Amino acid sequence: MKYNLVGQDGNAFALMAYTSKAMKEQGFSKGDINHVIEDAMASNYNNLIFVLDCAIQKCNLRADGMMPDYCECCGAELNKYADCIDGAWHCEDCAYEAVNG
Repeated sequence: MKYNLVGQDGNAFALMAYTSKAMKEQGFSKGDINHVIEDAMASNYNNLIFVLDCAIQKCNLRADGMMPDYCECCGAELNKYADCIDGAWHCEDCAYEAVNG
């Protein structure tokens, strides 16, 4: 695992900076990064940790070459930020669920 929130400074701004840097290193767009930071700041500290951890998981998947770019069913580009809760990416075009692993 290349990226991990464990062991980082627990300050919210430090964690957001760490996550932003990881996402940038893995080629996420500025819009994706801004979306993560906005979602992280939308509620309390527990939400912040949850949102940032989801983003870090995606950074690790991308670093390991395991994150799908396109839907296996219809070929549509998958949303890189959606649905890390269950480890699946859901195609908005055809409702296909791309499960990692």
